[in-house]
Amino acid sequence: MAWRQVATATGREERDARRDYQIWADDRYDLHRNYPGTTSGMTGEEHAQATARAAMP
Repeated sequence: MAWRQVATATGREERDARRDYQIWADDRYDLHRNYPGTTSGMTGEEHAQATARAAMP
């Protein structure tokens, strides 16, 4: 995945696509932390991976 491709496909700026992805990942992580034991959300490890993807070129 290249952020430029995501931006082009969604008709948005690359920085906006990255930001929205990071916000989505943060929200999923918060969901997991606030409701432990559920299958929703994102673990700390998954969140770290998503954050790394948001920073990729």
